Amino acid sequence: MPADSLPEEGELRLGSILLPAGKRVHACHDPVTPVAWVTRQAVPDAGRVWAALSAAHPGTGLVPFLLGSLAGDPARPSNNRGLQQPGRSRPA
Repeated sequence: MPADSLPEEGELRLGSILLPAGKRVHACHDPVTPVAWVTRQAVPDAGRVWAALSAAHPGTGLVPFLLGSLAGDPARPSNNRGLQQPGRSRPA
């Protein structure tokens, strides 16, 4: 999906689905092009929302995924430090 197709930052409504405020995030190897849009807070009833977003994929082009926090660091992996290209080391 082209980066310009990702939702803008803020609350997101896709049909009947309302998501809390979110942001575009970038992979570590490319700080310019956003690769995903993530909410800044937990989504209530996330399984149901994921299923609805999956069903909407043909019309939106978006692929939903669920991220959990890491023990001791509730901000990850939904901040930029948690997203990186597979097989690449995170910059120091």
